[in-house]
Amino acid sequence: MHEAAAITAAFCWSVGMVLSRPLLNRLSVFRLNVLRLLAPALLFPALLVLLGLVPALEDFGWHNYAALIASAVFGIGFIDTGMHHAMRLIGLARAYTMGNLSALAAVFWGWLLLGEMVNPALIWAALLTFCGATLVNLRGGAGQGVAAYGSRQFWLGVFLASGVAAIWGLDVVLIRIGIGEGHPLAANAIRMPAALGIAGVALLAREAPGARGVRPTLGESARGIAAGLIALGCGALLFFYAIQEIGAARAAVLASLSPIFTLLLAALFLAEKPNRRQVAGVALAVAGVVLLVELA
Repeated sequence: MHEAAAITAAFCWSVGMVLSRPLLNRLSVFRLNVLRLLAPALLFPALLVLLGLVPALEDFGWHNYAALIASAVFGIGFIDTGMHHAMRLIGLARAYTMGNLSALAAVFWGWLLLGEMVNPALIWAALLTFCGATLVNLRGGAGQGVAAYGSRQFWLGVFLASGVAAIWGLDVVLIRIGIGEGHPLAANAIRMPAALGIAGVALLAREAPGARGVRPTLGESARGIAAGLIALGCGALLFFYAIQEIGAARAAVLASLSPIFTLLLAALFLAEKPNRRQVAGVALAVAGVVLLVELA
């Protein structure tokens, strides 16, 4: 059950990514972040009140609040913004491939900062899911992004995507510290409004009027809000629950199935037929998950 929550969270992230990706062709990263965070930032506090869980906030100490707010800073200040910029520079496939290192980073940070047990099954599971997701996202050199292969912009995109992976692993640990023994819904009611505030400040500070400063249409706004509701609403709640129950490292490895789900969604809705390499990647990633669930 706990493992299923992490896997379902990965699916929600993939749906959100597929929904929001076309918006980057017209909207700035900062404006898209605000759209994606709008629904979760309003929904979680509202649910807290409606379900009578406001007293659950008393279960959080100052260190929990600090960790959750720091997670919002990392998540919005670098991870989301850095990944979206990397996608623009080197394309969705390459950026996602580099981002797959996040599971290994989470295993390292979980061991270093939380003292989580690292056994051979966990390491092999992380490696298998990483290799599988890499095979899924590997493409030819042409047509992957705006930047030419080997150019300064290309290496900037690679650096950003790799940095996102390392910081995301740390962010998972911050989330685990932030949740503590509290309710995952209450933790999100703290983190998401903080994240929206950070995204709003970034939008006002960084987005100048011009080509990237265009206002979204009603349809684009609805699409961005829906993407956030699925990925940062449902996905975040499930992932918080999984982290609390099975630990940061295991949850991160299972959540690294997100690129696999992205491939499947593209095949179903975008008529992108998977090739043999991608099928092999899916098999590797699934083998990693089976190994983790059965042995770790």
